[in-house]
Amino acid sequence: MQLHFARSDMLLLGSSVLLAVSYLLFPLAEGSIGNIVQKASASILLALLAFRTLEDTHVKKRLTLALLLSALGDIFLAIRHDDYFTHGLGAFLIAHLVYISIFARQLSDRPRKPALSIICAMVVLFAGLMMVLLWPELGPLKAPVFLYIIVISAMAIMAVLSAFPTVMVSLGAISFLISDATIAINKFLIPFQMAGSLIWITYIAAQILLTLSIISGSSTKNAGRMPAS
Repeated sequence: MQLHFARSDMLLLGSSVLLAVSYLLFPLAEGSIGNIVQKASASILLALLAFRTLEDTHVKKRLTLALLLSALGDIFLAIRHDDYFTHGLGAFLIAHLVYISIFARQLSDRPRKPALSIICAMVVLFAGLMMVLLWPELGPLKAPVFLYIIVISAMAIMAVLSAFPTVMVSLGAISFLISDATIAINKFLIPFQMAGSLIWITYIAAQILLTLSIISGSSTKNAGRMPAS
């Protein structure tokens, strides 16, 4: 489905993308207030886009909340003077629960394609593999990480089975899995140089894809739409 946004909404989307690119290529001093704002701004602008364009009150409130919780998670993970990893984990866990509440109300009633069942099975296998690999290294974080893996896997499966645009929403959910798996591998198993870039690219791609798929699959404002190109 083709998206049609008013110019002001296109500006919001474009600004979100530009801020995300600026954080990737020109990050401000790590842990600084500017760096924290720079990181969280992309999701905040996506939240504003969702709030402005969605007509369905249920979806509008929940998508906006999910994105703002994600921005809060970004803030916690960007803080450097103390370890707020578990706070960030908690914020994203709640965000995924909110995403699940969106997808659960929009499950597809169409016959399920074999490919979707395969994707769901792969998500379950991937979650199990990650848990096996991470378990010996988690220490006191075993319970919260275990819970987080269950929740994000459930979010991905619900996204794949939802009635939202299949390719877009599935890519968004899988990108989120890849981003969080990279965080876990880099933090608990094998730190590697390009982890930060991979985490950010897959994360922001996930948020943009999920946001656009939910907006395009829901009723949007007719007033001020841009003409189809």
